[in-house]
Amino acid sequence: MLLLTFVGQKLGQTPILKFCLYGIAAALVAFFEEYLFRGMILGGIVAQCRGKRSTAVIWAVLISSLIFSLTHMINLFHQSLAMTVTQVVGVFGLGLLLGAIYLRTRSLWWPILLHFCLDFSAFLRFGFRQGTDPTMTVGDAAIMAAVLLVIALFLLRPSKQERIMRNFT
Repeated sequence: MLLLTFVGQKLGQTPILKFCLYGIAAALVAFFEEYLFRGMILGGIVAQCRGKRSTAVIWAVLISSLIFSLTHMINLFHQSLAMTVTQVVGVFGLGLLLGAIYLRTRSLWWPILLHFCLDFSAFLRFGFRQGTDPTMTVGDAAIMAAVLLVIALFLLRPSKQERIMRNFT
């Protein structure tokens, strides 16, 4: 990300260049974060839970989403504490949804695509410097996370959990 910001500053700030840099950055972030947090961490936790109660699926998504959200604390180096906490709360909800989508589809491509679209639209709106919408509050992010939790719980309802566990054994 820093390299793309540096390249953008050196080559100028034409709209086409910024659009391309934002697209490249969003694609790289989406691919690597989804591979790590959903593919390796979530997939690994679920695989370790074989033979355990079906609620292990929910716990796996919660744990991987928490790890995913806490890694965004690194943004404290370039944004305020309030903005970072807001982002961490929102990213936790996003992690729940992305994890549920991954487990239901058994494909990383859907979470990667959704993650790319969200990051790309954020880059277009705020550039590389802002990690989240500066007008969003922690309360707004908590409401969004709660809605995403409900959607994730629906996707991971008990009638689907046995099939999910079979897919990861």
